[in-house]
Amino acid sequence: MESPRENEEFDLLPQEEGEDVTSILAEMEALQAVFDADFRKGPMDRAQALVRQALEVRTPPTTTEGRLTVVALSHCLGTPRRDLALVRPKKSRKWFRKTFDSLATGWMRWLTMGDMAVLGTIAKMHEGSEDDGAVETLSLNFWAQAIELLAQGDREGAKRFFERATEVGAQFGTSTNPTICWTYAASYFSLP
Repeated sequence: MESPRENEEFDLLPQEEGEDVTSILAEMEALQAVFDADFRKGPMDRAQALVRQALEVRTPPTTTEGRLTVVALSHCLGTPRRDLALVRPKKSRKWFRKTFDSLATGWMRWLTMGDMAVLGTIAKMHEGSEDDGAVETLSLNFWAQAIELLAQGDREGAKRFFERATEVGAQFGTSTNPTICWTYAASYFSLP
């Protein structure tokens, strides 16, 4: 007899083509260093060196998640990648995927160009059915609230919702958590 999980269809975020363990580990180390620089007064030069290294070993991005990671990494070096923020994601009929792509693209455009269109995206976010996983939906809702407050200039309020989104993601191992962590870290990274 099959377990219920074997019959469920999950909309996990796709892996980057050619992504390997070295790249993943370099990005994780860079992310930790950026968080340390943001919130623990860690060394900025170490964070930027690890960010540079992560970009060097990374393959060109082919997914929304990959583009967002490169945008976040590049932001930490002071080299905005507006070109990646302008790439339109593939169309999807699933609420989760559409919402994720819209939030990710909106955040990239806000970070690189100051584009406030993400606020309209967030306002429309609840149109349609939320038929995907409840935990992913909860995480996306917290993420949307964080981005909205960030775009409105409420950095402290945004921080609370980023924390909630990353806590949910870490506790349940959501596929969106690495992307949400990068938006959180890069949003608070200040260049000297």
